[in-house]
Amino acid sequence: MSTEESGPGLAPQAGRWSFLRSFHFWRNLIVSFLVISPLLIRFWCLSKVPPAPVPFDVDEFCHIEIEPGQNAFDYFSEATRLKEAVESDYKSRNKEIPWADYDAVMANGWSVATDSLKQWLIDHHEAMQFWLSGTECTDA
Repeated sequence: MSTEESGPGLAPQAGRWSFLRSFHFWRNLIVSFLVISPLLIRFWCLSKVPPAPVPFDVDEFCHIEIEPGQNAFDYFSEATRLKEAVESDYKSRNKEIPWADYDAVMANGWSVATDSLKQWLIDHHEAMQFWLSGTECTDA
């Protein structure tokens, strides 16, 4: 069998290794080499680095002792629980939270506070007390 065969209606076929003469083959081979070579070099360099031991006692830094009553997280989590309970009650009664009134008070002072905002603050008083206690703690 010859390297090129042709027949009626057939184009000449190249030999088995003719792709080596193709520009696209060499271009793709070079681009692939350029893309992969930095990864291979990095892998080889990292394989030469010896394993390092842990430089300090990890358990010493993973646990912190906080005195009872000084952990702000406890107060904040209780305040969040109370706030969610009040807001759930507001939703069950189809009562809106007065965010616009709150924004007006923050911008213009307490003199513009509405009765609905004052009631909202009274309803959230216990949650705000826990939040305030949490802000006075030394640790979290």
